[in-house]
Amino acid sequence: MVILLNTDSLHDGREPSAFFGEAVTSIVSPDHVYPGHIPSVPRSG
Repeated sequence: MVILLNTDSLHDGREPSAFFGEAVTSIVSPDHVYPGHIPSVPRSG
């Protein structure tokens, strides 16, 4: 699946890619929804 998002305008203070990621993954794989703007913590080791 390829999705093209062509904008850089924030929506409600969030990146539009976060909304797209959450929307698409909630439909395609509801048990593994994209976390959007939540930063991940790097693992050491």
